[in-house]
Amino acid sequence: MKSQWFRKSFLVKMVCVASLMGSSLYANIDDDFSNSAKAFFDEGHVFQGESKRLMDNTHQVDKALIDFEHILMVPHRTAQALKSLDSALETIKIVLMAAEQVPEVRMDAEKLKHDLEIIHKPVSEASKTMQKVDAKVVPLLNVTHKAEVVAGKLVTIEDKFRHVGIDFINGVGLVSQCEHDGVIIDIMNHSRIVYTDIDKEMRRINDTYDNVKKIPERSTQEIAKEIEKIRVLEEPLVRLIHQLDPLLGVLNDLRHVLDKRIGVKPGYPCGADICHKEQSYPCGTKTCTKHVFGKKIHYPCGVKTCKEKVPYPCGVKTCHVDITMSVSDALKGADAIEHQIEAMLSATAYKALKEIGLGSIIKDLEHQANGLVRPILSKLHLNIDTRLPRLDVDIDMKLIDMGIADITKFEAELEKLGVILDMRSPTFSPYAPKLDKLNLDIKSVLNSPRCHAVKR
Repeated sequence: MKSQWFRKSFLVKMVCVASLMGSSLYANIDDDFSNSAKAFFDEGHVFQGESKRLMDNTHQVDKALIDFEHILMVPHRTAQALKSLDSALETIKIVLMAAEQVPEVRMDAEKLKHDLEIIHKPVSEASKTMQKVDAKVVPLLNVTHKAEVVAGKLVTIEDKFRHVGIDFINGVGLVSQCEHDGVIIDIMNHSRIVYTDIDKEMRRINDTYDNVKKIPERSTQEIAKEIEKIRVLEEPLVRLIHQLDPLLGVLNDLRHVLDKRIGVKPGYPCGADICHKEQSYPCGTKTCTKHVFGKKIHYPCGVKTCKEKVPYPCGVKTCHVDITMSVSDALKGADAIEHQIEAMLSATAYKALKEIGLGSIIKDLEHQANGLVRPILSKLHLNIDTRLPRLDVDIDMKLIDMGIADITKFEAELEKLGVILDMRSPTFSPYAPKLDKLNLDIKSVLNSPRCHAVKR
């Protein structure tokens, strides 16, 4: 009886001990797993932060380069605006002579011509200077664009690199949902070791990148300040061009109209008008014929009558003369028109027209001229503000050379970074085989019974 109790008591104790040992064993596994998982995901969080820091840096670099490209377009646009304005001023001063021929707008045309002459020399000189600046800036614009293209590609490379890293972290995240055992903990620990090394490299790359970003900063900032002096010129130049362009078209139309010829064909008395009438007169003996005894006999039988047209005065003869002149001459006033008429007619014709009155002829010519000019004058706006800021262009060309050198060097550094950010590059190649093996282990584990409850 005692022996049976002992054996029974011993079995109970052994079950309790086994139970306690099992509980302790599972407790130890859970603790080890928790520590390993925390350590790995902490390291994974570091990777995500460092990879984001890297991408943020490159996004900032890419935007800065694009912004700098936009800044560098200011000298080009300003150079083009000055060149266009210089050409427009040269042309418009010539065609303004057309407006000076029209009494209604003569004073406004003369004032505008004077104002344009004042600004033409400074515009011309500034244009020559800006052409040199633009020629110098173009190589800088080219290297900036080239560096921006590299930065844009680098964003894609970094994004791909980050996805590779995060995909592995997500794979370990799936494994962490499996039943915890030594295999799972080993995957956690080995993954953490690899990512610790990768994160060290990422920190080092980012710290280096922080210094690399500073390479072009000083020169680009100084260049931007210099270009800011030019930026204030662009808007007033473009504004004036936008006013002169349509004016040039209207003035050309006016010039063509002023060259057109108009005319009248007045009549004037130039002597007696001669009419003709028929008049009969004896012009010989009329001969008749008769037959006597079968013979034809001719004999005189009267007076022969003929007719002729006899001229006679029947009124006043009217002559016509063509009077033509240009529209510009017709706008010079009545006296000028009369002098034109006198110059083109004979003394007799001019005297005759003057006697019957030139007033209606002059008014007719003026009416024709005004009818052609008035529609154009309605579109002619000569009240233009020609004021411009000082056109002194003083750019430190040495800064441009410095910017070209800095951005070229910066681009080379970005190229290097693009090569580094590859798990097969010399920087990360020591870790690639380890990640490959861990990936195989993860796939194997995820296919095992211990991971049957994992949702994928």
